[in-house]
Amino acid sequence: MNRPTGIGLGLRWGFLDEALAAPVDPALAFFEISPENYMRRGGYFPAALASIAERRPLLTHGLMLNVGAASGLDELYLAELRAFLDALGVAEHTDHLCWTGRDGVCLHDLLPLPFTRSAARQVADQIRRAQDALGRPLALENISYYAPAGAAPGAGHGAALAARELEFLHEVLGRADAGLLLDVNNVVVNATNHGFDAEAFIADLPLDRVVRLHVAGGEVRPHLGGLLIDTHGAPVPAAVRALMGRVVTRLGPLPVLYERDHNIPEYAALVAEVRELAALYDVALIARGTGPNRHVPEDIRLTTSSKDSDDPPGIADGAPAEPRLPPRAHVAAEPSRPLDDADDLLDPELDELQRGLSHLIVDLDADTRVRADLAGFLRARSIGPRAVAALVGADPERLLVYRQLIRRQIRGVLADLLNRTAAARGQDAFEHDADAWLAELGPRSRLLRDLPGEFAAWARSRWSEGHVQRDMPQAPAWLQDLARHELLAHEVGAAPLRPSAEERPFALDARLEFDPSARLGRFEHAVHALSDDPDTAPRHEPTALLLYRDRDHVVRTLHLSPLAESLLDALLVRETTVEQAVREAAVATGSALDGEFLGRVSALLADLGERGAVRGAR
Repeated sequence: MNRPTGIGLGLRWGFLDEALAAPVDPALAFFEISPENYMRRGGYFPAALASIAERRPLLTHGLMLNVGAASGLDELYLAELRAFLDALGVAEHTDHLCWTGRDGVCLHDLLPLPFTRSAARQVADQIRRAQDALGRPLALENISYYAPAGAAPGAGHGAALAARELEFLHEVLGRADAGLLLDVNNVVVNATNHGFDAEAFIADLPLDRVVRLHVAGGEVRPHLGGLLIDTHGAPVPAAVRALMGRVVTRLGPLPVLYERDHNIPEYAALVAEVRELAALYDVALIARGTGPNRHVPEDIRLTTSSKDSDDPPGIADGAPAEPRLPPRAHVAAEPSRPLDDADDLLDPELDELQRGLSHLIVDLDADTRVRADLAGFLRARSIGPRAVAALVGADPERLLVYRQLIRRQIRGVLADLLNRTAAARGQDAFEHDADAWLAELGPRSRLLRDLPGEFAAWARSRWSEGHVQRDMPQAPAWLQDLARHELLAHEVGAAPLRPSAEERPFALDARLEFDPSARLGRFEHAVHALSDDPDTAPRHEPTALLLYRDRDHVVRTLHLSPLAESLLDALLVRETTVEQAVREAAVATGSALDGEFLGRVSALLADLGERGAVRGAR
């Protein structure tokens, strides 16, 4: 299998246009994408992805395989993912060793598994079945975790916790015969937050299974107890760079991916960071004796290492100094052993553990109840005693970190894609609605961009006239229309590209060919004309709109006259012939089928053709 080697970059929408416009820097060896960001996505994205793939290899890294879920795998998702990977032509796929939801609810975060033998067996079995379903090998990423939920009693913290995780990784990957995507930043995050030696941890990993590295930067969050959070929102720190170099020196050429998802700088600055990482990568290969062909800057030189030392050479002199990690408890250097069968006697049932953590995340009053009595909170929700004991063994404040991270993520996605609706509702009321939806129903789609539609469908009754929420203002009567308008615009933006075809001649007894993005929307209020002034309201009048994507992939909105609405209802929605649509429009508008009426119809169809919303309208 020919994998690219060198430094790659996670391809994000925030700089996709810049990446397409600029020549690819020689230091940038590949791009990596998350399929969930592109599956079922139209607009200019498929063509953009194809253009990127012509310039550099594309690797895939999933977000929602949910291979650790006690409730099992999602066969429909696997089938859709396989079709996407097949179309892209990738030979392997990667995802995370974690769970992301249960019983159809997708929490959209990477949640930790208990480091126990029974969990390892179940997850390994699901990895094997996922590989079969996808028709290609899988590699799983070691995740960052803030509370080791479900760690076996006595596991403790620091070195003992790291040793348990190592045993778990060996057990799962060995049983599943799967690869390891080694996220170096996640190791540093966990070592910092839990107090163990990151270098010793990496040394005891099953490095023979490593197929790819990830590097990124985290950020300390004072409001989350000073934890280092894996945000992918900062440059790669010195400790992560140093460990990356040591792993490359030991393993040789392999793909190393730089992830940046938040606080994304200008694309040129990102590429400059890639060049710096590529220089360090090259130094590591030189230390191994398999140096690169490309030039290594003179100001990056190797130190001399002791012949008696097993450690690879470091980076010194002209390169920035790499400070050592703070002193940590050392992970035992003895070879990792399989998890003991005795662990099963202490195992919480995996589903019970996940159900308990789900309640901590989604229940409206969980933050106050958990701080007062975590065990009582869980027992009141019928969580079994073993799962209660496992969760009580973790720090409640750290467990609640997942609650804060997930709620912030979901609120942010809703507010981003329903930004005018959120502004009209008011921040406090909108966030209260989002939290109530999460508690009562929750996200069902694995695609983040589907969440606003699910939320709006749930909120329809809550925003209806006469529904009063405690301590929250009544939603205006037009809010549902505004949300529907925003969702329709996103649907149009994500619609498939227009297939290439020759123009068909216009004929009265034929149907018109519309652009696949075209949608007819009907509203009780003129929400398309709503100003940004929070004190204004749209006119209360029936409004018909045509939304479509023009030839430059820009979403356009056209306010329709009664004649245009009737024509488009027949032509676009019911797909009648032109002649039938014209006759129906004449009846609907009380017009005679005379020359003046036919002239108006002709002008309308010609205008739609000029706009690119319809073809064959000459």
